[in-house]
Amino acid sequence: SLLSSTPPVSITLYTGWKCSNSSKAVSINAGIISFREGYLAIKLKAIAEAFRSAASEAKGAFGDDRLFIEKKIENGRHIEVQIAADLHRNVIAVGSRDCSVQRRHQKVLEEAPPPDLPAKLRQKIERAAVQIATHVSYSGVGTVEFLLAGDDFYFLEVNPRLQVEHGITEEITGIDLVQLQIKIARGESIKSLVIVERGVAIEARLCAEDPNQDFLPSPGKIVLFEPPMGPGVRIDSGVVAGSTVSPDFDSLVIKVIAVGRDRDDARARLVCVLQDMELVIEGGATNRGYLLELLDSQAFRAGAVDTGWLDRRGRERHATPDADEDPLAQDSLVVAAILAYQRRRAAARLNFYSDVSRIAPDRIPASRGQQIDVSCDGESYRAMVYAIGAWRYRVHLDGRVVGALMREEGANRARLEIDDRVRRILYDASDLRLRIEIDGHPYRYDWQTAGQVLAGTPAMVVAVHVTEGDLVKAGDALGLVEAMKMEIGFRAPVSGVITEVRVRPGQQVRAGDVLLVI
Repeated sequence: SLLSSTPPVSITLYTGWKCSNSSKAVSINAGIISFREGYLAIKLKAIAEAFRSAASEAKGAFGDDRLFIEKKIENGRHIEVQIAADLHRNVIAVGSRDCSVQRRHQKVLEEAPPPDLPAKLRQKIERAAVQIATHVSYSGVGTVEFLLAGDDFYFLEVNPRLQVEHGITEEITGIDLVQLQIKIARGESIKSLVIVERGVAIEARLCAEDPNQDFLPSPGKIVLFEPPMGPGVRIDSGVVAGSTVSPDFDSLVIKVIAVGRDRDDARARLVCVLQDMELVIEGGATNRGYLLELLDSQAFRAGAVDTGWLDRRGRERHATPDADEDPLAQDSLVVAAILAYQRRRAAARLNFYSDVSRIAPDRIPASRGQQIDVSCDGESYRAMVYAIGAWRYRVHLDGRVVGALMREEGANRARLEIDDRVRRILYDASDLRLRIEIDGHPYRYDWQTAGQVLAGTPAMVVAVHVTEGDLVKAGDALGLVEAMKMEIGFRAPVSGVITEVRVRPGQQVRAGDVLLVI
């Protein structure tokens, strides 16, 4: 009767790797089916469509449309065990990791060993991983993943390869897992391998994506890359200055690992490394400021978090703090005004020298202040900027005056001094916008009017929800684009009337192309 309204499919009730009997809850697709203490609630249309969709996808991908019903674990922790198994049926757990800091099921921060995990429970999880690998006669290195809910844990999957985060296990055990994998392939025994852990390691995934644009992929050419090095620091990357981050692949650019005596030491060291990281992607962005926010959050400092923490936090997060409450935001506005002034002065000089046949006193650029217009998150700012010599500037905005020294320290970087504050500045300026990082925290300004809706990444237009003449409010959904196999919505940055629709569904757009004008 449960499936009477669905197409004929083979269903197996599957409880997975279960280590205790705790609850009678079973769900599919976040509660479409739910059993609660004997009560059965079914949304027939929803479940019929869910089964049709899942069966069709499975049939197309694997040639097998059988479906499984499993217990839904909410607010669990993602614990994974690094295993190694040789050709002589010796299987060992090399260590375990906590990968619960996830955004939409994509790992962001990982650490080893898992924090706040009792030793006996950890041993139990690692024994389960070893039993699974032994039972299937696995050989090589691999990862067995579990969801932990209280003292109960449930099998997720086995990854028969090295994971992205294998480096943190290497750092605390001193074992080269790549070398170990080769030794196993050569037939060597691991029976005598002894695992000894020292300290704590935390890894951050530094990606080419823009947290302030709903984590839109932000590829481009790397114009500056100078990673900090030192004791307890490991940088894994396949890029250098001049490399291009492609829009066609995963946005991960660098794995940043810090090791410390304890968790607080490792966390503090990772914060310092990320703050000192000099990385600029031309026309792109990174999640560096977002990683710094997470590492500094009270929840992460306190210890273990669950897999839903980051998504819950994301719903509460504001893309750009109020400038009146955020000193970094205030300083970013000063930097934006000064860079806009320098850009305009450079253009005036270029225009003057471009035609030496017409040199005349009236063509010499005037040495006076410049009126600067920039916008940020739909808010427009008008400032007057004066250069007063020796890299010093005076910025006037809304009746307030700020004196600042901003000294360039090579392409895309500078140092800002305001009163007793000293800020490290990285920036990327294009014809359309300016992206600034102050001590690792990002801010984005547009040169043009705030009413232009721009493509944030190379993409294909999937849908446009408005037409010319429509009234919209700031935040309204305007349409969808597809990038890196993901559909991404674009919204109105300001309230007003749609005066131009410049794209149509199916059209390819480049980063910075104007989609609509409000």
